[in-house]
Amino acid sequence: MPERNYGRKYMRIKPESPVFANIAIVCIGERKVVTGTARVRLTDLSPGGLRFVSPLSFPVDDRVLIELKFTVMDHIFKLKGHIIHKTGIEVNEYEYGFGFAQADDELKACLKKLFNNMFVRLNKHIVFLKLS
Repeated sequence: MPERNYGRKYMRIKPESPVFANIAIVCIGERKVVTGTARVRLTDLSPGGLRFVSPLSFPVDDRVLIELKFTVMDHIFKLKGHIIHKTGIEVNEYEYGFGFAQADDELKACLKKLFNNMFVRLNKHIVFLKLS
């Protein structure tokens, strides 16, 4: 079996049931802005970022700082970052890749716990094809 390189820094976790977040634009360039919030659905999470879907069209621009507020395992996270990419998946629905501006150790610990529980619940074995 050929060795496979996944090309991702972090493993992603897809929630079993819908996870929603509140999203707001907090800065454009050096200028702080006050906007309303919208509800988006998270499709996967990792310690470095997440994916979400929304009918709203957000810009893919490093100057636009966005804040997402969501709950994982009874912990409330309020993380800032940037939209990395945008894909139209249906009419008036977009999927976004979102990268966190800073890593959050608490989120990393929660996702690690979720990941470990996922393997126990699915009763799967992990096989390492190459250990070194």
